[in-house]
Amino acid sequence: MLCIIAVIDNNYKLRIVISAIIEDETLNTYQWLFDAILTETVAVKYLSDTLYINKESWAIPWIHKRFTKYTEN
Repeated sequence: MLCIIAVIDNNYKLRIVISAIIEDETLNTYQWLFDAILTETVAVKYLSDTLYINKESWAIPWIHKRFTKYTEN
């Protein structure tokens, strides 16, 4: 299955962040994909310095809460 993860930038344009061919659709697979976005790419720098310059943006805490709701640290 082809999995594409995209975000909306500050100009309301859709940007593909990562694409992967995955074998299964488990929670662990999607957690691995999001971890890869944050660690293996420059997504953190792009999201914090370019896309969302305003650190008090409502989207950053909402996305973090939404995608880390059921994960254990």
